[in-house]
Amino acid sequence: MIRRALVLATTDWKIALRDKRALLWMLFMPLLFTFVFGSVFRGSEGAAKRREIPVVVEDERFLGEAFAAMLEDENWAVRRVARGDSLLAGASARIEVPPAFTDSVLGGGDGAVRVVERSGGSPERAEAYRVNAWKASIRALSILQEIPDTVLAAGDARIRPVYDSLAALSPLVALEVRDAAEIRHRPAGYLLSVPGNLVMFVLIVALTGGAATVAADATRGNLRRLGSSPLTRFEVFLGKLLGNTLVALTQIAFLVAASALLFRMDWGRDPIALVLLLGLYAIVASSIGVFLGLSVRRPETAAAAGVLVTLVFSALGGCWWPLEVVPDTMRAAGHVFPTAWAMDGLLDLVAYERGLAGVAPELLVLAGYALVFAFAGSRLVRFDR
Repeated sequence: MIRRALVLATTDWKIALRDKRALLWMLFMPLLFTFVFGSVFRGSEGAAKRREIPVVVEDERFLGEAFAAMLEDENWAVRRVARGDSLLAGASARIEVPPAFTDSVLGGGDGAVRVVERSGGSPERAEAYRVNAWKASIRALSILQEIPDTVLAAGDARIRPVYDSLAALSPLVALEVRDAAEIRHRPAGYLLSVPGNLVMFVLIVALTGGAATVAADATRGNLRRLGSSPLTRFEVFLGKLLGNTLVALTQIAFLVAASALLFRMDWGRDPIALVLLLGLYAIVASSIGVFLGLSVRRPETAAAAGVLVTLVFSALGGCWWPLEVVPDTMRAAGHVFPTAWAMDGLLDLVAYERGLAGVAPELLVLAGYALVFAFAGSRLVRFDR
């Protein structure tokens, strides 16, 4: 039974790969959509990266440079700019180290560092700069307290090496800050575009080309001819399902390899979980396609219905935007469709670096979809159509 079904499946697979229009939608269009939408929205990928602090250092002595370096931390990167730099025109705020900063600090003055806000700029950003400037000031003053007065009176050539060596020491007391709960940074750019377009285009090929092929077999009398062969109804259904699945797996393998090469996509740390998830999704998409092709009589109707179903599944299932941005009711409604579960599993693997245990719920749900549609489709096979 399996051998006869595989013969039918490989025949359908070879026919599909000889169709140039099908290959266009299988291989080229997903990469084009991925490039366009991944490039447009990739700016938000850096949301979790360090932001820049524009710093104008007018102090020519050692402490001005040292203070600017201390503004660097895990959240902020220092961008040295001169007054009149074009960057300052677009910055909502900046930090200025005045010319006599070192002299003022060593002479017992206040050593005022200014945070200058642009009119209409972000007050939150300016406040963040002030907090960072306070932290850097405390660190700089703490180090200066450790330097002997004889060294401080000897000039910058003696002070700077001592200051740098003290700044490089590990702190005696460390404060460890950890998040009380997992922070899920919203995927964007290629991290969302690659999985989203893979899920959508695998489905659209299965629900247009695959469904239309099955409907055409019935219209052209191919199912009647198969009925006169030793094949049973279940073997015919299994052959059609395996043929569509082979097409989907070919498409998935190409898109995974191409996205890794073209878009530097990292597919996670658990290849076994990735293969299981994508394999199950290929079976789900194929079973829906065969079910749709057996449910309608005309190939054109099957293809048109496949496009409509794919658009609904993709939009509500998180292929076009993260489901984190929609209301809870829409998120729950989206999980009626297998695309949402496939996207959840893929993002868990590639964006949040989870393993097989982390995507076990998605695997179980996708397996359930495959069983439901496969059973329903197997009941629709008729040799008298």
